[in-house]
Amino acid sequence: MVYGVDFLCHPKGDPLPNDRSSYAAVVVAGGIEGSMRDTERWPWLMREIAWLKALIEAGDRPMLDLCLGAQMIATAFGSEGSPRPDGLMELGFFRLS
Repeated sequence: MVYGVDFLCHPKGDPLPNDRSSYAAVVVAGGIEGSMRDTERWPWLMREIAWLKALIEAGDRPMLDLCLGAQMIATAFGSEGSPRPDGLMELGFFRLS
């Protein structure tokens, strides 16, 4: 089976798809925003968080959430993602299967 890829940039005005039936999976990457703490500066974050929560609750699409994407998922379900208090960052590469 062959899959296509749609690159959507919600912060730049691309709408989030209402009908997800044509998507086999969703990948949510990071962004320059870097933190969920500034939703006033980045108002689109709350719309995307609601969209992601609905997607997860539907349970019908695999997802991969990276960096800010993972913070949005945590926020959607009542937790929070934030920088480490000591300022350290963890970077790594892992094989996915």
